[in-house]
Amino acid sequence: MAIRLTLVFILLVSIRCLAATCPNITATYLCRVCTEGPPFRYRLSCNYGSADGATMADITSLVRRESSAENFTGLLFHGFQDRALTPEVFAGFTSLDRLEIAFSEVEYMEADTFGSLPNFHNLVIHNNDKLKWLSGESFNGLNSLESLELERNAIEHLREDMEPFFRRISNSIRLREPLQCDCHLLWLVDFIATQSTISVTHDVDCISNSATDFSQCLDPCELGYHPCNVDAACTIVNRTQPVCTCKPCYTGDGTACSKTLCPSGNMECRPLTGRCECGEDFSASAGDDPCTRIVSGVFTNLTRDCSGVEPEDVERLSDCAEMLSQVATHHLTMPAEIPRVIDLLQDMVASLSQEEAHPPSFNISQNLVEAASELLKEGNLVLWQNATTDSTRDAVAIFSAMNDLGALLLTRTNITNITTDNIAMVLVRPNCQSEQSIPEFDGYDISSDLLGEAPAAGSESTLSLPSSLFSDVFANGSVADCSEVGVVSLVYGGIGPLLSLNEEELLTSIGCGPNTTRDTDEICPWYGEPPVICPTEWQLNSVVISATVINSSKAISTQLSSPVTISLSHQDPSLSSPICAFIDESLPLQSTDSWLTENCERDVGASTDTTTVCNCYHLTSFALVMSRSSSPPENRPLSIATKVGLSLSILCLCATVILLFGLKLKNKTLHQVHRQLALALGLSQLVFLVGVDRSAVPSPDQLCTAWAALLHYLLLATFLWQLCEGVHLYLLIGRVFGNFERVQYIYAVIAWGLPLLIVGPTLGLKFCDYGSTNYCWITPDGDAIWAFHGPVIGVLLVSIYIALGSVCLVSECVSDQCGGVGVCRDCHCEAEYEKRGKCLSLHYSDSCIGGAGPNPGSYVGPGVPGGRGRSLRHRGRVAVLCLYHAPGSRHLLCSLRHQQRGSIRLPAHHGL
Repeated sequence: MAIRLTLVFILLVSIRCLAATCPNITATYLCRVCTEGPPFRYRLSCNYGSADGATMADITSLVRRESSAENFTGLLFHGFQDRALTPEVFAGFTSLDRLEIAFSEVEYMEADTFGSLPNFHNLVIHNNDKLKWLSGESFNGLNSLESLELERNAIEHLREDMEPFFRRISNSIRLREPLQCDCHLLWLVDFIATQSTISVTHDVDCISNSATDFSQCLDPCELGYHPCNVDAACTIVNRTQPVCTCKPCYTGDGTACSKTLCPSGNMECRPLTGRCECGEDFSASAGDDPCTRIVSGVFTNLTRDCSGVEPEDVERLSDCAEMLSQVATHHLTMPAEIPRVIDLLQDMVASLSQEEAHPPSFNISQNLVEAASELLKEGNLVLWQNATTDSTRDAVAIFSAMNDLGALLLTRTNITNITTDNIAMVLVRPNCQSEQSIPEFDGYDISSDLLGEAPAAGSESTLSLPSSLFSDVFANGSVADCSEVGVVSLVYGGIGPLLSLNEEELLTSIGCGPNTTRDTDEICPWYGEPPVICPTEWQLNSVVISATVINSSKAISTQLSSPVTISLSHQDPSLSSPICAFIDESLPLQSTDSWLTENCERDVGASTDTTTVCNCYHLTSFALVMSRSSSPPENRPLSIATKVGLSLSILCLCATVILLFGLKLKNKTLHQVHRQLALALGLSQLVFLVGVDRSAVPSPDQLCTAWAALLHYLLLATFLWQLCEGVHLYLLIGRVFGNFERVQYIYAVIAWGLPLLIVGPTLGLKFCDYGSTNYCWITPDGDAIWAFHGPVIGVLLVSIYIALGSVCLVSECVSDQCGGVGVCRDCHCEAEYEKRGKCLSLHYSDSCIGGAGPNPGSYVGPGVPGGRGRSLRHRGRVAVLCLYHAPGSRHLLCSLRHQQRGSIRLPAHHGL
């Protein structure tokens, strides 16, 4: 009976649903609309999407267009393909009471998804196998929910912000999900344990088990519990909250990201910076197009077609090698194409060196060497100079690629040599017929004649390998396979201008460097060394010849017992100071501007004016480094001006000394200071002119030391006599009527004696700092130089102090107190003058007494009877003093002292 009643009920409900009318929805989508409750209330049920891939958003949008969404109280969606639920899906369904979502592709729900459903009471979400996490933000504004069912989804993570939403549910919660029991689920444990108003049903075992360890915290970003787009990055904030941010070169909110569009088709967005920059084949410019092409289209195509060629693809490797040679020969037009060819060259050699690659044919090898040779043509030098990359690094990259190719050809082919205009490769193999553990070798000579552009007769360069080469290399072990042993030798022409030189290291190698040290039994390191004239403007002046021993495709380096002889012809006969140098290719490419000279010696006897012979005890790349200038550049006008000026100065100082000693001058102390100052200055200049430059006037070592100490002494004496002169002038201003006859002896003791106290101990403590191989003066980087700098600085400071004191003293003694008429007062009587209120003025032209003015020797002043025109002799209660400093220049100081009696009295030692 119960079964019959149930079937009748289902039949009635079905008839009621079929009677409902919503033709547009039912016709377009596989949906049913059932009428329920009050009139015009409907329940919409859609199953498994539609034939044309409709989504839940399409269904609800059609409902809003074709009927009133507010009339629907229930929605059921099964099997739809929506990846996300958004607030727009349910907008307008204000009467919605129940929502069921099942068997869909939903992965996440956006914030406020259900915020527009004020009368929403029942939510059922089940069997959505891509829904792995839920956030409380999705349920913001949902305050009327009575029941929540989460069953058989894939939910592993419930964020902590779900707890406020759970506490707003008024009736029941049904939870059957595979939740991860980590620290982020502790809130749910507390919620279930503390709430008592609603029914909570769950099957999460870890919540029921009190022994569960919740200390582990899983990363929601790593587990995918976030809505981030594949082009977005996920980060955690507030410990559990994933935040999505689009990656560089993408724009969007993180859940949807689109690639950034650049303003020019020649630009591309760089992931490292997130900015649009010019592409690989372009550079920034200020024209209409922000990017200008820096390589031709030919290189663009070559790079696209030949980058990353598979080692097994022999045909493609052969074609690319031929194209590379043709492009390097005929299409080099821009500086940026130079490093592009080198990169492709290295890539192809690396592909050929793979074990799975076939042995390279002669044509492939010839084309690769030809491409490298074309880069070294003289016509391409301008391109090298204008390239933005380091020419030395690129040139050494050619060295490396050619050595690798040579090792490959030596061990896997029978090729013996490859010659081009600027690169010649010679593969030398030992005699492998004998059964000895070390291969037999009779020596070998490699010549620059192999180059396509052969040098003139008699100007070739050669490298001679000794017969003991393999005995030295394999002295500590035998050779496993003689067929994989040999020597790769290369001759490079035209590469010299591309290689930079470290001038400091070259100068050090010939004893000119600043840090050059020398083992010697002499008292000082520089004793016994001739003056060194350091060359300048270094450059390579020969071809570069290299030789490398190969064993099983690997280079072997060792010290040789017999030297490798390299005869290098000078390309520019005007250069001098040849140095046998080599470049260490094992160093990082950034260090290859340092040409070394260790274990390489110049054979002076075998060398000529046009050829230098070097003996080196190892194998690498060798060249001849020479200087354009055999002596440092000299500023000849300055040198002539210095010598002429010093000579004239010495002559004038000699005349000054003779005059000062011959004339009978009354101011003996001041002129005595002048005599001694002129004498010290003249002697110091004479010593400097005659012997300071040891390279110009050679001198024995001990004499150079003594000369340097003498120059030190005389210069200190000169500065001290200048100080004495300043002190004496200060005393003359401050003490007008003082007696300075004896002070001259104190000056002599200070100016001639104090330098002895400085130079003597310094010479004893720092003996070797006095003199060097080039100059007879104190070594600038030694400690003894401060025995000169220190006293000079002290003299200058004291002199400045005395000058400032003199200015202040004069300004105090002479002031404008008589209506613009100059006043001369005795500084020691200033208080007396001010007390009596007297102000005396003096009228003079060239002197105070006997001047040539209109009324010489007269004065006027308040309180003096007779007024203007009275003779000083008639009113002789004033003392007048005139001081003169140096012939031709007169410095006048008048001190007028009011006296009750007496007449003018001029001290004898202040006479004219």
